[in-house]
Amino acid sequence: MILIWKGWGFAVALFVVIGVFIGVSIPGISAEFSFAIGLALAAVATYALAAKLGGSKERLLVDPATNEQFVLRDRSSLFFIPIMYWSYILLLLSVFAAGSGLIPKH
Repeated sequence: MILIWKGWGFAVALFVVIGVFIGVSIPGISAEFSFAIGLALAAVATYALAAKLGGSKERLLVDPATNEQFVLRDRSSLFFIPIMYWSYILLLLSVFAAGSGLIPKH
């Protein structure tokens, strides 16, 4: 079985669902802009989570019995992409969604 998330990666998908729900709940704006706002909110929440988890920080642990060293780092990911990069991806998608709202429809 292939997992689509590892660690806190499921939170990115949860942030997108909650962010889009909040964005769509705002009255008086077009669907594209409300979707863009939701993605931007999800990007901010994802960035905050990645910063809280440490992103690329590493911890070195030493086993006192064998003196063997272990390196611990956060491996949280969604679709094999680390969550620290998802904030940039979501922000880019937000810009594209907002840009599609600027294009007049015929």
